[in-house]
Amino acid sequence: MAAPARASQRVPASERFSDRVAVLGVVFAVGIHIDGWAHNHGRVDDSFFTPWHAVLYGTYALVAYVVLRRVLDTRAAGAAWRDAVPEGYALTVIGIGVFFAGGFADMLWHTVFGVEENLEALVSPTHLVLATGAVMMATGPFLAGTRQPVAGWRQSAPAVLTALAFLSFVGFMTQYMNPLSQLWPVAGWWGRGEVIDELSQAVGVAGFIWHAATLSAVVLVLRRLGSLPTGAAGALITGSAAFAVTQGDDYWLVIPAAIGGLLVELAMRRLPGGRFGLRMMAFLVPAIPVTLHMAALPLVHEIGWPVALWAGVPPMAGMVGVIASLAVYPPGAPTPEA
Repeated sequence: MAAPARASQRVPASERFSDRVAVLGVVFAVGIHIDGWAHNHGRVDDSFFTPWHAVLYGTYALVAYVVLRRVLDTRAAGAAWRDAVPEGYALTVIGIGVFFAGGFADMLWHTVFGVEENLEALVSPTHLVLATGAVMMATGPFLAGTRQPVAGWRQSAPAVLTALAFLSFVGFMTQYMNPLSQLWPVAGWWGRGEVIDELSQAVGVAGFIWHAATLSAVVLVLRRLGSLPTGAAGALITGSAAFAVTQGDDYWLVIPAAIGGLLVELAMRRLPGGRFGLRMMAFLVPAIPVTLHMAALPLVHEIGWPVALWAGVPPMAGMVGVIASLAVYPPGAPTPEA
């Protein structure tokens, strides 16, 4: 007769530990964007050993040290290896190993093929392995923080910070069409000519669709898990924009993003509960920031998109948000109160 499976003795991660890892996850995202800025602005050479990589791998090492130190201390206290990993942090530990392996492979890749810039740097196989490891590393505070009922910022902060890091990773790896990194509506942004203009419009619209889908989905998931305190949606809108603009040169676009985040928060406070209020929230979370973004661009740049396209993008972003809400809250699923 087979022996009964041993019950897991894994202990929950403490709030202090999750807070620390979540903050370091955002610091790690800063390191990634600093290295990306260097790639995008021609500050790299053909060597793997650069100051920018030192920042990137240094911030990675901080996260790895805090997590692995906790595992080793728990193991030293007598726990089994499987129980030494805090509850919710298994993927984080695996992600640390994936990122380390990706970094070693990236060093070999750069030695053989040189250092990539712009789009090729984002789709390089070794960089995709690094991105996968980074996302896995960021799961710990989120999983640990959403497995128990939460109330307010004190308990929700790790999940919200992890969501911000995740949005920054996604925005970074898709910056080639992110509307905060690539100003597609600006005249001549991608050259001139009838075919070029039409292609840039198509890529630009696709970028707004992707931006709206990821932003609204993350906010809705936090809402469903009870980890969206007042101000969190606005912080995610502003914070993700602050990361994205670093890959271009239009840092001022954080201002309309911050105003949009504030307006979203004000609107959410007035929404009713039930299914209608939920769908309206899903519409407004992407639609309001995109509206402010499109309204602010003509203040600094000449707009090359026709008015129908320029004016149609914000409501389209809102409709994409509603579609995302159908995946997070399918028809018939319980909906939150106001």
